[in-house]
Amino acid sequence: MNQDTKDVDNPKYKSKKSPKPKICKKCGLNLNSKHTKKYKLNKNNKKHIVWTKEYCDDHEIKYPNHKVKPIWCDECGYFVKYLANIIDKKQIK
Repeated sequence: MNQDTKDVDNPKYKSKKSPKPKICKKCGLNLNSKHTKKYKLNKNNKKHIVWTKEYCDDHEIKYPNHKVKPIWCDECGYFVKYLANIIDKKQIK
């Protein structure tokens, strides 16, 4: 056998398999994804909570007839969406 050829059965040369996807039953998010862990907002992280509240406050300043709140998944804790309620102009006064 030539030394330059790699033995396919040798565990040293086997490629690592990506972990089996773990999907949240409520929101459908893949929890094992590197993208999820790195870029998604989580309600257990205080910075993420502050960022979402700041966004809601900024949106309410820009649009005074909107009331905005973040929606978090109850099961996995990741951000799902913003819920904006439009308030009738008669109720603002």
